[in-house]
Amino acid sequence: MIIDKAFYKKWYYLLSNQYNMFQYVHNREFMLKSVQNLSCTTRHLQVRSVQSFQWWYKRIETLDDDKSVRDYFNKYYSLATFEPFPLTLEEQNAFGRGRREAVKEHFTHGWSKYLKDFDFLIDIDAPTIDFIMIAYSDALKIARYLDLHDCPYSFRYSGKGFHVLIPNVITQLRKQDQFPLLDTLIDVKSPQSLMKLYAKFLNKLKFIFSDFVDDTIADFRRVTKIPYSLAIYQGTKGIHGYVCFEFQKDEIDSFTKKLINPQEWLVDNKLFKRKSYVFNEGGSPIKLFKKMKFID
Repeated sequence: MIIDKAFYKKWYYLLSNQYNMFQYVHNREFMLKSVQNLSCTTRHLQVRSVQSFQWWYKRIETLDDDKSVRDYFNKYYSLATFEPFPLTLEEQNAFGRGRREAVKEHFTHGWSKYLKDFDFLIDIDAPTIDFIMIAYSDALKIARYLDLHDCPYSFRYSGKGFHVLIPNVITQLRKQDQFPLLDTLIDVKSPQSLMKLYAKFLNKLKFIFSDFVDDTIADFRRVTKIPYSLAIYQGTKGIHGYVCFEFQKDEIDSFTKKLINPQEWLVDNKLFKRKSYVFNEGGSPIKLFKKMKFID
């Protein structure tokens, strides 16, 4: 769908949608990336409340009532959770060039001290919209494989394909005797490094299920699009926008292309009180990792 700045502004000022997005960003890094100026990326932000969204919108995107939208931004959050968040509000609000560089250095070198958990993202991207149903079929196969091993996951449309996300992997691994220390998991030189496990996991899924699986994303600083944000792309005929959303239990088998159209979500207030949904909630990825021979 081609969107304009009026629709973009309307979408992000829907209070119900701000609540939908907020449930995913608690204790996460929040990131804004410009669509029209690819060098413009603002990281190291935190959203502490729904009002924080509004504050960042006005500060960076100029979405307040009496000014026009400065640019279109895609909105992301980190796969890592931090507790407490590495930056104070004063540091986050530092917008002078020199101060922003200092903030970047602080976060880049200090994030690991605050790392609490990490989600495994399986990214199944379609090369073009014409391949979206093939990507959906491949993503479903992976989801069914996780079901067989009682592995928890959420299932999402990402704006370009599908995301299958396994939550809180560090918490699960630390329950195993061979992963007793967080330091062991985050030390990239360690054979038990979480990123080594993550990379092998993605590579095996790509080999078994789909060439659309991105096996290059194993990175502690990885971010992903926030559900219920718009995935914005610059097209030859204008700005295109698609809805990133999370499937509920009764929706996973009924995806159609019309669901990626933002206008569809404004009919009958479909955006009202969408809940974060985890399939096999209460399960664990440990059985899956043992089956794939990544852990003993």
